[in-house]
Amino acid sequence: MTGTNFTGAREVDFGNSPATSFTVVSATEVTAVSPAGSGAVDVTVATPSGRSATSAADRFTYGSASVPPFASVLGYHEVAADGGVFSFNAPFFGSMAGKPLD
Repeated sequence: MTGTNFTGAREVDFGNSPATSFTVVSATEVTAVSPAGSGAVDVTVATPSGRSATSAADRFTYGSASVPPFASVLGYHEVAADGGVFSFNAPFFGSMAGKPLD
């Protein structure tokens, strides 16, 4: 999100729920991971100067999570940094640590 005076931000909330995580990129930009939720909520940022006011401009609307239709048919594909593609027979959704390639 963009705005002003984000330096020192100590909290980002989606409605009444805190962000799963957030990073202050600069005094004018914050990135945040929304917690689970539904509907439309106000996003606020707390800084040493106070909490941002709510307005129509700060609304966040949750969407429904969707699985690409090909995932259940083709399985999970991972693209390596060198351009190689590895295919597994089962779908994988989530994340995992990187592994060195031989």
